[in-house]
Amino acid sequence: MIVELRCNQMIRKLTLSSVCAFEIALIFFVGMQPVSSNIFQPFENGIGILCKSIVSKDNKKPLFFLFAEDRQSVSRLRFETNHIRLSKALRTEINANSISWLDREGFSNTRYQLNRTTLELSTNPGKRACEAMTAKSLKKKADSYLL
Repeated sequence: MIVELRCNQMIRKLTLSSVCAFEIALIFFVGMQPVSSNIFQPFENGIGILCKSIVSKDNKKPLFFLFAEDRQSVSRLRFETNHIRLSKALRTEINANSISWLDREGFSNTRYQLNRTTLELSTNPGKRACEAMTAKSLKKKADSYLL
């Protein structure tokens, strides 16, 4: 009887310890973003554009943008050491011929204007040719660019 009582107490302690360890691990992992998480979720049904410099000698890095489904907001993909993140969503101004937005990252105020017919992106300085694709396709291109 005493052995059985001690055995039950040990099982309860073990179970309580296991539950506590699980809860601590859960709290720790909730704050982390897994590699396979979908950072593109707010733009999942939107359109991605990949913009490359028109001048072939120009070594400017390509620009990756994601537009929300309603085209009312846009976000630029940022590449860090080993992952991709989205800049904060920016409001767009939509006209018959173009979509434009102002990016105030850091100390610069960059005005982007995308021609809706030619998909040419105008910035200061220069112009870039863009290609439209699904958000999923843009993510694949961004992943391969990161590598």
